[in-house]
Amino acid sequence: MNLGNIGVTTAWKILISPHKTNYSTSNLGPVLMSYQKYDSYRIDSEFVNTRGNTIQYSVFVPVKSGARVEKYQSLKMNCPCVIYCHSQQGCRIEGLFLQEFCIENGIGLCLFDFGGCGKSTGEFVTLGWKETDDLAQMIDLVTGNLRATQICLWGRSMGAVTSIMFAERSSFFISSMVGSADSGLTLFGH
Repeated sequence: MNLGNIGVTTAWKILISPHKTNYSTSNLGPVLMSYQKYDSYRIDSEFVNTRGNTIQYSVFVPVKSGARVEKYQSLKMNCPCVIYCHSQQGCRIEGLFLQEFCIENGIGLCLFDFGGCGKSTGEFVTLGWKETDDLAQMIDLVTGNLRATQICLWGRSMGAVTSIMFAERSSFFISSMVGSADSGLTLFGH
């Protein structure tokens, strides 16, 4: 594609309507993963965002190794949680690299697809603007229903912008933030 010959409308559509990553929930790994100190139980669910899109998410809950769990779908975190916010053309698969570290340290992990990305419905992304609302709803779910005690946001590219925009309006929810780009990591905390 010769970028010099595309019009403003086409360029804008490339930005706000990125190619959706096609994946299966089996790409998230098994529902139960065993590590040394903790086991990880994955709970997959969804919610409807403020724009009417169905947002798909997965929460990985740490449970002491060997603990008996009757109904993993009803597990509560009762621990800190990292919420990973993916890039413009990404999806929740992008944050799987954090699973072992989080679980082995007794920290929950939440991965979700912004509206218009991955398995979530929607046609467009807003490069952080409306994704901030998706993140706010995800935080409400994790701190409410799942009882996370603290929230750390980890954002990459569009997800980093979303995290910063959310923190600017609601910083009392956030214990720390990590912004990542190809040039490295930045840790923000208080």
